[in-house]
Amino acid sequence: FQLRYSSKRQTECPVLKLDFKSMIALQSSLTDVKSYLNNLPPHLHKRVWINADILPGPGEEDLNDEMAQKKMQPKFVSAEFLQVVT
Repeated sequence: FQLRYSSKRQTECPVLKLDFKSMIALQSSLTDVKSYLNNLPPHLHKRVWINADILPGPGEEDLNDEMAQKKMQPKFVSAEFLQVVT
């Protein structure tokens, strides 16, 4: 992603939401995220959201369906995710 921040508009910045589906994708993107944040004034850092599935989600009704159960499992261990992004 590219920084499109203008110093003329110091109070405005689009919200950047990143929704990661794997730890590999998250880890390979962190350098770019840090670079993006380093080019923003600190008061705009809260405009960057980093999201991942850390809790079991809704799934199919059939609890005997192994594939449905697998889809319900979180893709990240919550403690590992939080350690990486903080």
